[in-house]
Formats: sequence, C-alpha cells, structure tokens
Amino acid sequence: MVYGKQQGDRMGKKKKFGHGQYADTMTRFVTIEQNVSAIRKFYDDALKDTHIANPARNTRLEKVHVSSQLREI
Repeated sequence: MVYGKQQGDRMGKKKKFGHGQYADTMTRFVTIEQNVSAIRKFYDDALKDTHIANPARNTRLEKVHVSSQLREI
C-alpha cells in the first residue's frame, strides 16, 4: 500500500482488458510474440556461460509457439 491505496486502485479506472491507454483493446498476437522473444533473449544473456538450460527455449513451449503461428495463417 502506498498513500493508503493498493496498486490497482492507483492505476486509474479499470477497463475491459486492464488499466492504461490500450486497455480497451485485446492484446494482439504480435505483442505476445514480441514479449516471448524478449524473455528468450533475456535468459540467453543471463544464462550465457552457465550450464543452466534456458526455460524460454523449452521444446514444449516451442511446439506451442509453432502451432499458434499455424492457426494465424
């Protein structure tokens, strides 16, 4: 709590898909894909020179990604 209000109460009026400027429109697939790519790149850099596998490069996640692209066509 900050100033007696919870975080969700300080973000303005709640709209159909959350808070903020674009909360009236549904998230597009392109935006989701960009977020996933950014997470993959972050883990690639963070785990570079370690023996830990990148969780964002999971084969199951890759299959879901490919199948979701096929649905878009």
